[in-house]
Amino acid sequence: MRAIVFGGSGAVGISILTAIAERRDKFQNVTLVLRRKIDNLETLFFPSAPGDGSYFIQVIVDNFDSQDWMTAKQLQTDFDVAFYALGGKRREVDYDTYRKIELEYPRSIMAFLKRRNVQEVHYISSFGSSPTSFMSVLRYKYEAEGIISRAGIKCTFIYRVGGVLTPDKRGMHAFLQVLARFTDPWHSWSIPSEVLGKAIVNNCCSGADSREEIELRIIEHDQIIKLGSAN
Repeated sequence: MRAIVFGGSGAVGISILTAIAERRDKFQNVTLVLRRKIDNLETLFFPSAPGDGSYFIQVIVDNFDSQDWMTAKQLQTDFDVAFYALGGKRREVDYDTYRKIELEYPRSIMAFLKRRNVQEVHYISSFGSSPTSFMSVLRYKYEAEGIISRAGIKCTFIYRVGGVLTPDKRGMHAFLQVLARFTDPWHSWSIPSEVLGKAIVNNCCSGADSREEIELRIIEHDQIIKLGSAN
C-alpha cells in the first residue's frame, strides 16, 4: 500500500509510524505531511538500513490556510490509504486557530485525498465526541467526523480514542497522564500511544483487500484497546 500520513510528528502520528515500521512489508512507502521535520526519520525506525529518504517521504507544510501545499512535487501521485492524525491542542492555540485546524483543514485535506484516489482513510477523533457536548473540543471533533465521512472516500474509519499516554508527555495533559497511570490501569478512558498506533495499523492491514461493503465504521475506545492488544 502507498500511505500518506497527516500529522506524523505528534503523539498519535509517531505511534502510527512506529506501527507501520513494524509492518513495513505491507506498505510500499509512506508520505508524511508535517508542520515540522523529523530528523533522521528512517534511521530512527530502521537502524540497520541506510536512511535515504525513499521509504518515509517528508513534506513540510507551514500551514494549510491556502491550497499551495497540494502542489508539492511529492504529492503529485496517488495513494491507497490515508491516516489523519493532524490536530491542535486547545491549551496551546487561540480559539480561532483551533477551530480552523479542527474544521477547516479537514475540508481541504479530504478534497485533496479524493483527487489522489485514496480508497481508505483512518481519522483519529476523540472519546465522547458529540454535537451536544459542553466541551467545544468534543463538539468540533463530532463535526469533523461528519466532514470526513461525507468526503466520498470508499472506506472511512473513525477512531474515538481516549487520552493518549506517551513517555514524553506529548499526548494528553501531563497531569492527566499521571492521573491515568494511577487510576486507569485497565485503560477505560486512556490508551498507551503504542497500543493506539498498533490498533490503527492492524485494522488497516486486516482485510485491506475485502472492503467492498465498508463505507463508514466508527471504532470506540474499548474496541481500539482490543485491536491494539491483538497479536
